[in-house]
Amino acid sequence: LAPAVNAIQMRDRAQATVEGTRLQARYEGISIFNASGAATRNVVVGCSTGIWANGECLVGDIAGNVVQGCRSGISIGGFGTVAGSIRGNIVSDATQVGVIVVCGARAADVTDNIVTNCASVAVGVCGPVAVDEIVGNTLSGGQYGVFVHGSGSAGRVSGNAISGATIDGIRAYGDAGPVTGNSIIGSAECGVLISGSGAFAEVSGNQISACGTDGIRVEKGAQLGAAGTNVIQDCQGSGIYVGGPGTTAGPLSGNTVNDCDWGMWVH
Repeated sequence: LAPAVNAIQMRDRAQATVEGTRLQARYEGISIFNASGAATRNVVVGCSTGIWANGECLVGDIAGNVVQGCRSGISIGGFGTVAGSIRGNIVSDATQVGVIVVCGARAADVTDNIVTNCASVAVGVCGPVAVDEIVGNTLSGGQYGVFVHGSGSAGRVSGNAISGATIDGIRAYGDAGPVTGNSIIGSAECGVLISGSGAFAEVSGNQISACGTDGIRVEKGAQLGAAGTNVIQDCQGSGIYVGGPGTTAGPLSGNTVNDCDWGMWVH
């Protein structure tokens, strides 16, 4: 038999928790639309979107799920959608994004997830005010480990282990808040990129190594609040680069830069 269109669907003020179920569908594995629901300890395979919430939803925790081979793993979207914690999920081999909070939705946090081999973005948020914190995730492969866009998108990006991004480990086109204590290894371009007018971050205490260009790059009118106590090594550009019209930086202090083409380049 062919997979169902949507394996489990909650609509129009329905309330339910989906737990401990194995699902496969052509579109959404678990679909929450204008309803209240949660999803824990499910296995979702080969869907367009593994777990999807949109409309004016009140979503509980999305926790402990395994999502494999979907186009998008976990997608929370739509103004009026509020989700709890997205935590402890394993998302692999998505052909687009692993975990995304977008289009005015909000989630309490994205924590302790393992996201591997997603073609585009491992964890993405688009404000305003999308996620309070992105903490403790293990993200490998894909174009970007963490992608932040929009005003107030991420309250804190901290303690994530990011490896093998084919573009940047962390890219912020909006307010990424404090970017602290992350381990970023082997990004093909930048370890951390803060880019564009209105983009802001404070970057401190990160371990960044083996990047194809700069360890930390701030450009195109972005604002770097401060950069301190970062350890940056073996990058094929600058350890820290700040440049371009309108780009500003606060104190750059206590950083360690080893075996990069340039230590710091500010112009």
